Amino acid sequence: MPPKRAPVTGSAAGSQRLDPEVDSDHDDDLTPPAPDAIIEELHAQLNAMNARLTTALEETPAQARRDPKIPKPPEFSGKVSEFRNFMAQCTITFHMCPNTYVTDEQKVLFIISLLRGSALTWARDIPEQPDHKFRSDYPAFKKALSNLYLDRNLKAACEDKLSHLRQTKSAAAYAVEFQSTVAPLGLNDDAECLFFYLGLKSEIKDDLATVGRATTLTTLIDQAIGIDQCKHQCHLEEKKSSSSSSSSPSSSSGSHDSKPKPQLNSASANLVSQSNSSNSGKPHGPLTDTKKAHHKQKGLCVYCANPAHGWANCPHHLTHVAKANTLPVVPPYSQHHSSIPTSSIIIQLGNGNPQAPMRSEA
Repeated sequence: MPPKRAPVTGSAAGSQRLDPEVDSDHDDDLTPPAPDAIIEELHAQLNAMNARLTTALEETPAQARRDPKIPKPPEFSGKVSEFRNFMAQCTITFHMCPNTYVTDEQKVLFIISLLRGSALTWARDIPEQPDHKFRSDYPAFKKALSNLYLDRNLKAACEDKLSHLRQTKSAAAYAVEFQSTVAPLGLNDDAECLFFYLGLKSEIKDDLATVGRATTLTTLIDQAIGIDQCKHQCHLEEKKSSSSSSSSPSSSSGSHDSKPKPQLNSASANLVSQSNSSNSGKPHGPLTDTKKAHHKQKGLCVYCANPAHGWANCPHHLTHVAKANTLPVVPPYSQHHSSIPTSSIIIQLGNGNPQAPMRSEA
């Protein structure tokens, strides 16, 4: 007979008894899903996100997606030297306004709208013929236009220009011209630095030798522009200081020139005062006949009414006659002092009384 098993308590029996439904569910959760199921679930999530993004874009107002307003490129009339810049500006317009110029046809027609002269004559059939081969093929249209107007001798022209290029203005202007010249040549950095250094002014080369020349073109251009601007500022300061120092001696010399003027004014005033004092006793205005007869009866001078002398010996009368016969003397500075009357300046003799000038004997 098999041995009897020991009785199991209720709690132990409950803990050891397994629920078949619970056990089966637990086993299913622990089983990893198949790889194909994971990929399908990820695809479903991606498609749902794309659908939501498309719906959001469709619901976005058109004003929120409007391209910026930029100026149109200048018109192109067929000048070969302007073709590269013209196409570069058209390319910028297409990148800045992707919602406006979406198709190749829009890009081709936009460029044709800017053509003038012989260039428009070549492309006028494209907008007139809807089935033209270049109308809906922008790369082919651009290639055909470049074959006509692209400068095939640009590299040779740039090489010749680079060999004669020298700095004549500022270092910044020279750097701009240099970079536009070497761009089509495809030189390495060492060659560009060498050509740029050879074209600089001698004074900038001397300063570069002191601080050490850079090994890259960008750094070398920065060095040259910095040195050139510092030299220009120093030149302006020296010019300003020299102009201020030159103006100060002129002002001091002007002050010395003005010193004789008060002396001349005082001398002229003395002459005028002497002239006025000599005529202080002269009667004002001519005497009437009644006055003259009265002076004769009383024994007075007819000219000044002085009883001490007669008319013939009257000093005031003689002074008046001498003044009438004197010649005016123009002072050497009369052109600067025109306010002094020349008639008031008379010849003075040694006795201090004005007399008529002596005539020279023949």
